[in-house]
Amino acid sequence: MGSQEAFPLLVNSSNTVMVKTYVYTGTDDEQYAYLGIPSISSLANIDYTATTYAVNTVCQPATQECFSEDRISGPGAFYKCPFAMEGFIETGVINTIEWAYFTDKTGDNNKTTLVSVENPYYFAAIFSVNQNVG
Repeated sequence: MGSQEAFPLLVNSSNTVMVKTYVYTGTDDEQYAYLGIPSISSLANIDYTATTYAVNTVCQPATQECFSEDRISGPGAFYKCPFAMEGFIETGVINTIEWAYFTDKTGDNNKTTLVSVENPYYFAAIFSVNQNVG
């Protein structure tokens, strides 16, 4: 969906939008990605205002911490992570995902309510992929 614009955006060759970066030179020199207007002459006379949102993410694999071979049961597996996330995930005819949201980076406070999660927030995701589905 929208591939005529999505692919040029991925390689930063779009005529209407591009991915730009901003480095916050604070304590950790965090890098943020945002969508902006490319520097091309046909857009030079556009006058507008916009609000931009930035996202900073860090991923940390935890598969070995959450799963062990003796906890795999047929088409699924029990998982127990060193943070507040545990349960059973099945591999069925479709791929499966389980999410947990946290209010702290230690993962002790698991917040999985139906209301908005405050910023910053942390999350964990467990995927079960059926390799026969593709």
